[in-house]
Amino acid sequence: MKKAFQAIRRAAYSTLVFLFSAALWIVSLFILGATSIVIGVHTILGPGAAFIASGIAMLIACFLLKRAVTNG
Repeated sequence: MKKAFQAIRRAAYSTLVFLFSAALWIVSLFILGATSIVIGVHTILGPGAAFIASGIAMLIACFLLKRAVTNG
């Protein structure tokens, strides 16, 4: 019974750490990183290029988020 309780506790802790890490990555990559890239491209090249840059930035951010979450 004690081993089962410890396993459940470890799984809950691991899940909590995963959710906290994922939330931090989402905030830092999507909001801060992609927004600064899009604003810079919009300022330099205009709104058309900003849409392209936002798509590329989101794809890269999704890839980095996936790697961060799956690699621990």
